[in-house]
Amino acid sequence: MSKKTKNAQSLRSDRWLLAISMGISFFFWIMLKMAQDYDYSYTIPIAYQLPEGYAFRQMPPEELKVSVHGKGWDLLRFNWRRKRQNLPITINSTTDFTLYQGTLSYQLNTKLKPFKLQVKSITPEAIQIFIDPLDEKKVPLVLKGKVQAAAGFHLLEPPSLNPDSVLLTGAKSLLSEIPFWETDTLSLTIKSSTQTRIAVKPPPNKTLLKIKPEESVLTVKTEPLVEKEFYLPVQIVHAPASDSLRIFPEQVLVKAIVGMSQYDQLQAQDFEVTADFSEIRPGIEQTTLALQLTKKPEYIESVVMETPSIEFFFEKK
Repeated sequence: MSKKTKNAQSLRSDRWLLAISMGISFFFWIMLKMAQDYDYSYTIPIAYQLPEGYAFRQMPPEELKVSVHGKGWDLLRFNWRRKRQNLPITINSTTDFTLYQGTLSYQLNTKLKPFKLQVKSITPEAIQIFIDPLDEKKVPLVLKGKVQAAAGFHLLEPPSLNPDSVLLTGAKSLLSEIPFWETDTLSLTIKSSTQTRIAVKPPPNKTLLKIKPEESVLTVKTEPLVEKEFYLPVQIVHAPASDSLRIFPEQVLVKAIVGMSQYDQLQAQDFEVTADFSEIRPGIEQTTLALQLTKKPEYIESVVMETPSIEFFFEKK
């Protein structure tokens, strides 16, 4: 064996010895560190168990921030199993009360005893419990948003919801403050009649308040708009005393926009056009007067007078 080969083998042996020595040193260092005391913080979810027939009217904290103290090995073992941990709190009282830190620490220490850990601090330090009898209430469901007909169409009737109410379940005092419930916000512009599902607005906290059903069916009925024309006589009111009053024109064209289903029922007698002379006296320089549409059906969409004013003059015999 050459001298060069012997040196290479010796170098490899030294490296292995160095690696083994470092591994043993690291092992004992870990053992020393894990045998020391440490503080550790974690968050634990709370599982509340309420008395039958009761509900929260205000949601208490759903988790606690906990600081514990213990050996490194115990903390490591606890951390491996922590994901399966929660804090069950059984509520036996049917009135408001407060869970103080002493009670919470006792329950946590009981759970931590197998891990040889101790609670140092808890946040929050106390939990207020607000509890009421469980109740149900049926309230109207209100459409939130805007539903309108497209140009050239109109709504036959207000949009309707089916069901038009929802059943709320929660604390009695909480339900007493809710007069109605809304759907999700909706914005629709439609031509033809349609039905569509719309979600009911979810409650801010589903633990405090439950709502059924979670959706409704919105029905919207539309029809085309059509135009109908009438020539209407101008009705003179409060005419001043004079030998003769002349107006031009004596009839005006009125154009009304109405839904197709109401076209036939719309008649000329449903309108009245007047010229009010209460402020006019013979000899006045004014020769024109604005017309007023003093009668029209409520169901029409819009109406326009082709001639907005008349000309007038007084004659003496």
